[in-house]
Amino acid sequence: MKSKISLTMVVLVSIIFFVGLRGGFSLKIDVHEILRENGAHIELDLSERLEDLDMSDTGCDFDSPVAFKGMISNVKGILKLTGRLKLDYTAKCYRCLKEVKCSMDIGIEENFVKSETEKDDESYLYEGDYIEIDKPLKDNILLELPMKHVCEEECRGICPKCGCDLNSTQCDCTEESTDPRLEGLKDFFKN
Repeated sequence: MKSKISLTMVVLVSIIFFVGLRGGFSLKIDVHEILRENGAHIELDLSERLEDLDMSDTGCDFDSPVAFKGMISNVKGILKLTGRLKLDYTAKCYRCLKEVKCSMDIGIEENFVKSETEKDDESYLYEGDYIEIDKPLKDNILLELPMKHVCEEECRGICPKCGCDLNSTQCDCTEESTDPRLEGLKDFFKN
């Protein structure tokens, strides 16, 4: 009795690092093998320092490598990037400016299309036999970053007058201060 064997094409990923125009690096994946067969895929297991991917505009310090584990699949000519992205980074507390250690675990699902006519707002374009995955990874990280990092929910921040850390010391500054331009409105609701 013959058994039906289903083979899935798994191709060793060739990643090409090249210096971009701004001095950062790009992650290019060779996908020419999976473009030939619908359903073929490439397994990815990458680890790259984020400073090479130019994330300096976030205000966060990405001091450890970003790990991505997933795959690129050919689904009727659309290349689907799926997987998990994990990273650790440090940021400044919004209230007291102490360093905060943070981590992320992001699910990635992105599409790559070859031509402009197939592209929608959710897809990335690719040319030739290579796709660059640094842009979708960076976009997902930027979308998942919190607007404000806080060291702890009870953080009292710093005093706006003397600048001392209110979590560790108590200052003698008075809380009540009125803007001199609004001094005339002080007694408005007393009637």
